[in-house]
Amino acid sequence: MVKLSNRLRQRRALLVGGMSAAAALLAAPAQAFQWRNKVSLFRRAFPVQPDRAEAELMITAILDGRTPRPGLVQIEAPGLVENGESVPLKIFVDCAMTDEDHPQLIHVFALDNPFPEVARYHLLPAGGEARLEMRCRMASSSELVVVAEMTDGTAGLDQRHVDVTLGACG
Repeated sequence: MVKLSNRLRQRRALLVGGMSAAAALLAAPAQAFQWRNKVSLFRRAFPVQPDRAEAELMITAILDGRTPRPGLVQIEAPGLVENGESVPLKIFVDCAMTDEDHPQLIHVFALDNPFPEVARYHLLPAGGEARLEMRCRMASSSELVVVAEMTDGTAGLDQRHVDVTLGACG
C-alpha cells in the first residue's frame, strides 16, 4: 500500500472539492429550470383567481395608515395595449436621492392579476435617480398602482388605468 503525504492528501481533497463545486454550479441552472417548470405546472393545474379586494388590502398594509404624499410618484403607462403579455411602464419618484431622501422600496401592482404584486424594487441613493422602466404582464384591463416607501417614513402612490385587449397570466 502506498502511503500519501499530508500535502498530497490536501491537494487531492482540494481537487475533489473543486470538481464537486463545479458540478454543482453546472447543475444549478438545470435544477432552477425544473423548479420553474413545476411551479408553472402547478399554476396551470390550480389556477388562482384574481381578487381585487385582496390586492387593495395589500396596498393598505404597505401604506400602514400613512397618507400618500401627492405628486411624489408619477407613472407613465399607455391607456390601451393590445397584448397583456408586455405592458410598458415608466415610474419616476420625485426625490433628491440622498441618504435622507430616497425611496427604499417601490411596489408595482396590477390589481386584477392573479398575483397582484408585479414587482418590488429596492433602491439606494448611489443609483442617482429614482426612475424605472419595466414591462409587466396584465391578465385583463385594470389599474396599475405604484407605491413608493421613502426613507423618511412617508409614502407616495400613483395609479393609471390600462385597457388590455388580449390578456395574459393564464
